[in-house]
Amino acid sequence: MLRQTTSHRAASLIVLDFLIPHNVTRSRRLARVALARASTLGYSPSFPKNATTSAQAAASSLQLAPLAHLSQGSHVSGAQPPSTLPNSQIEALGEAVSTLRSAFARRDITQVSQVWGLLKSRNLLAFLGPPQLGMFSRAVSDYLPAIPRGSLELTSDNARRPLSNEEIKTLTEIALVCATGGAGDTHGLKGLMLLSIKTGHPRDAATLYEQYVTRLREKGLLVDAPDQSVEELEEHEETDEATGIVSGHVRDEILLVAVVARMQFDSFQDIFPMYSQASTRVAPATLEAILPLFDDGEAMKIKECLRRLELAALLSRPEVLLRHITKLTTSSSTASLDKLYTGIVAGLHGSDPWVATQAADVSATRIVHLPDFFWRTFLSSFLTCRRPELAERLWDDMTQANVRPEVATWNALLDGYAKLRSVDAALGTWDFMISRSVQPDALSYRAIIYGLFQANRPDDALIRFRDFEQKLSKPGHRFDDAAIVTVYNTVIHHLLFASRDDKAIKVLRKMESSGPTPDIVTYNTYLRYYARKGDLKGVGRILQKLEPRGIQADIYTFSTLLSVMLDVKPNADRMMINFMKKQGVEPDTTTFTSIIDHQLREATPHNFKVAMSLLSKMEQNEYKNAEPNAITYTAVLTAINKGNWLDRPVVEETNRRIWDTMCARGIQANHSAYNILLKTSLNSMGPEGLENALAYYRDMMTQRVHIGNDTWYILLRGLLDRKDMGMANAVVEDLRQSKGGSLDGIPGSLRTLVDRIVTQPSEDA
Repeated sequence: MLRQTTSHRAASLIVLDFLIPHNVTRSRRLARVALARASTLGYSPSFPKNATTSAQAAASSLQLAPLAHLSQGSHVSGAQPPSTLPNSQIEALGEAVSTLRSAFARRDITQVSQVWGLLKSRNLLAFLGPPQLGMFSRAVSDYLPAIPRGSLELTSDNARRPLSNEEIKTLTEIALVCATGGAGDTHGLKGLMLLSIKTGHPRDAATLYEQYVTRLREKGLLVDAPDQSVEELEEHEETDEATGIVSGHVRDEILLVAVVARMQFDSFQDIFPMYSQASTRVAPATLEAILPLFDDGEAMKIKECLRRLELAALLSRPEVLLRHITKLTTSSSTASLDKLYTGIVAGLHGSDPWVATQAADVSATRIVHLPDFFWRTFLSSFLTCRRPELAERLWDDMTQANVRPEVATWNALLDGYAKLRSVDAALGTWDFMISRSVQPDALSYRAIIYGLFQANRPDDALIRFRDFEQKLSKPGHRFDDAAIVTVYNTVIHHLLFASRDDKAIKVLRKMESSGPTPDIVTYNTYLRYYARKGDLKGVGRILQKLEPRGIQADIYTFSTLLSVMLDVKPNADRMMINFMKKQGVEPDTTTFTSIIDHQLREATPHNFKVAMSLLSKMEQNEYKNAEPNAITYTAVLTAINKGNWLDRPVVEETNRRIWDTMCARGIQANHSAYNILLKTSLNSMGPEGLENALAYYRDMMTQRVHIGNDTWYILLRGLLDRKDMGMANAVVEDLRQSKGGSLDGIPGSLRTLVDRIVTQPSEDA
């Protein structure tokens, strides 16, 4: 059934648009594109005989009664259902919309005011859908004079006279309704705000922004979420790599214009509360569209102010900052890390300093402070990205800022050099640390011991370890218990994998007899070692140690047990389940999903086999309360499509199998799963790859799965790489409609891609 369905999707991708009158013209063109693609793929899709007739009828009715969204049930949030609107009101609404559109076209502001007042008095504004709101927002924008550099006179083209206060009030009301209803078209509001700025009335523009925000809050469309992580926010919007600030419900172009307005009479520090409350990042494309309206000096000031606002917003949310730094480090985005760090540090020493080193130093001018982790986290990130010169610059910046490095910062430096295998630099840092009267803690020892092992100097590492043990034996040491165990675990790990089993066993026996008490990481290290050797007796000995010592096994333990036992015991999964129950762990979907994820993270064909075996048994309902769900399948898709550790035919077959299974079991794929499937399908250059990608795309639309900027980028990038310009342009039109009929404000990377597509000729045009 799935194959039969997907075979038509390449051609019928946009056919549903025939149901929406305002999209009739677009639908005809996209249908031609889709049909052309179907022909090249060898498909012969069939459409309802009356499709074209219906489309023509809809087109003719549009001129008199543009009420598509009434019949579709798509109206402004909070309005009464369309079914409750009497026929007489429907007719009145249709006539009023048509008249209003005509009045705007004639630039008859008097009639615009009259008709809009009529719609408002009859409570019909709530029934205007996104197409109508977008049309009237643009009508307001088109009515206003062009906005060149310099001052302007606001006049009516017909009367050549200044607009009256009442007329301005009408245009403002229309712009606000359009900006806060439907898809939130802000063309008109942006035009009014910019005009206020350019005519020397920036406070009026600021007032418009406040009215806009107030209406969003009243409709429940603006909810502050200052503690969300970058990952949670990215579920819905694209994050800027350089700042980590994410678009919220306030349209970025309106926020930017409000910032520009406030800059005329407020300081950067005064503007910051307004900016931070919006929880919105201004996209590069939005900034590029606004800056040409100002001279070079003003444009430079706007860019600098916006940059500081973005950085201040990020500093005010330490959790987001930390996660963002971690993400940049993981992706080795050194340039972005450097840019982020440099911008923040500039706030400490610039001509207008706005960053405080300590929370106690926050004031009206220094509005945010550096979080405790700032220096050590950036230090560690620079070294992880193999940029020791940046780490050295950071150390100089700390000195200039009169910040005394804490032992945790020294540890970050030691650990970074150890990971770089720069053991001489690590040893030099250790000596310098001692010379500054900074006493090493347990994590300091862990870092230097790790570095010596990494440099293949195990004997020197053991000397440091004995020095550490001697300090432990002295009364009054101040080492943290949990940190002490990490030192022992580091030593055990490296001894085992250097095949020094006897020494490793001695360390474990000492821990068991006199401390520190081993934890589950200690025993998991031995389990993994014996499992890789295929030493079942060794695995058994370690497992027997857990229960008497009251140590709780974890997912790593269970997964390792399953991995080592599956090849020799047909009932290995049952043995694992029994062991889990003895440990007080309920074997459910969450537990098994975690085990599957752990297996696949090992990234070997053997672990893939183990994971798929467990998944198959979950699908066959062999385990109580352990059926696979969307998270289970997404974990599999994510792991197998990351890197090149599996043969591509295996990956592609597994992707198809998982998709078919999810459909058969009625499991709705999430945003992340669709992104993976889309990217993988589009990377497969055969016709079937395109067919599958379009099938996934259509499913996202029909199932109303959120299509974020990341998904649009994957789609368009894949179609561009395939040189399928007809379908790429069709998707661009879908993107445009999803953004309320405008591509303003989409992120810079996506904007660049869209521009490349729309400027290239389409073979289907």
